[in-house]
Amino acid sequence: MTAPIAIPGQHLGSLADYSPGAGTHQAAQQIVASILGAISIAPGAPPTISVSSTSTSTSTPRGPPTGTVLPAVDAEVLARVVRIAPRQATVAILVVAGHVCSDEFQGVIRVEDVRATEKDKVRIQASFRPGDIVRAKVG
Repeated sequence: MTAPIAIPGQHLGSLADYSPGAGTHQAAQQIVASILGAISIAPGAPPTISVSSTSTSTSTPRGPPTGTVLPAVDAEVLARVVRIAPRQATVAILVVAGHVCSDEFQGVIRVEDVRATEKDKVRIQASFRPGDIVRAKVG
């Protein structure tokens, strides 16, 4: 049996139940994966949950049973910043709702979408760089 695979940003467990290990970080009392890799749990009190990077994999990423996952309104996505313009950042959507996309989708983060207040002071160039990985909600 192969170990389950974690993707960056995936919630792995609660700090009440586990202690964070390599390849993880803490966010809002949750343990979150920092890297792509296999999840492992080491015994202890509390058990340590970690993610180890896999450079070569014999298994293929599992997606939905049929078809392609499409980004829908309110879906959480992970995307890579591809281009920067003065009023927007163009991204390539890689993961939709925890499922790795078989096709790459394009998205746009507008200057108005970066934060809720002081929208007139937002500078896209100061917020994003090409290659950044962004977690966003489709709007």
